[in-house]
Amino acid sequence: MREHPADYKDYQFDCSGVYEEGEYRIKCYHSTAHGHQDFTQAFANSCNGAFANLGLQLNSGKFNETAKSLLFNSALPLAGVPYKQSAFNMNTGADTWEILQTSIGQGTTQITPLHNTMITAAIANGGTLMKPYFLNSVVSAGGEEIRKFIPSAYGSLMTAKEAEELTELMKAVVTEGTGSAVRTDAYTAAAKTGSAEFETGKEPTPGLPGLLRWNPLSWRLRLLWRKGEAAAGRLRP
Repeated sequence: MREHPADYKDYQFDCSGVYEEGEYRIKCYHSTAHGHQDFTQAFANSCNGAFANLGLQLNSGKFNETAKSLLFNSALPLAGVPYKQSAFNMNTGADTWEILQTSIGQGTTQITPLHNTMITAAIANGGTLMKPYFLNSVVSAGGEEIRKFIPSAYGSLMTAKEAEELTELMKAVVTEGTGSAVRTDAYTAAAKTGSAEFETGKEPTPGLPGLLRWNPLSWRLRLLWRKGEAAAGRLRP
């Protein structure tokens, strides 16, 4: 989207369930064959083969710059709470296997649920990241407001156009892809399923950072992680 803003939606890919590049193989979840995919469908279906293929076409240095702009390898604007920095290690000169793994969010790439939530919140806020805080106000036993905490912006993680286009992609995850479990007529939902590997050889733990809209003027944010679930499609708010 950032490297090819004018034509990224023209991307096409035929998924057989297993993507092969030389000696390396990248599988989609349970080797599911997604068939012919455009960019939106590949995003909605979490097609690993498509994103591994895309990764080989991107500039690794610019890929690293994008990750940095999203606060990977950086301190988050959060005070008073311990956390670990998310990690993105691929750079110019990366070998094929590192590119394939990084392009599907694996390898040495790491992101915390906190960081994931903050990026999702920035998408909901038109690209601007607000500084997280845990208390809205401090009120005495007698009902007197002693202190009020005021929201403040950290800065822009992406353009408003990028945030809008990511929101539309995340809506497709719900309406036609792996986030179907949160599909309902009660509200509009936009989400992106993912998985975290905690132990080698065990089923990944799925996550579902998403935006749920009741009021047409605003989004509410939900982040779901459920250890032991076999598929992200089972997650519900």
